[in-house]
Amino acid sequence: MSGKEHVISGAIRSAAVASIRIRFRNDVDSEMRIRYDGWLYDIVAVLPNRKKGSLDLSVKVGEKYV
Repeated sequence: MSGKEHVISGAIRSAAVASIRIRFRNDVDSEMRIRYDGWLYDIVAVLPNRKKGSLDLSVKVGEKYV
């Protein structure tokens, strides 16, 4: 996981970015979110690796799911 900070309208906004690897599926797209360990992750990009039979998902941390 890595992080970035931006100044938007005078306020500091931060975003954490991560990569998640899952088994290959045809039905995953960037409109979806992942819930894992109580957190929601917004899928930014879906990168298929058919040789390894997996998908690498570039995600950013959304919000704590309660």
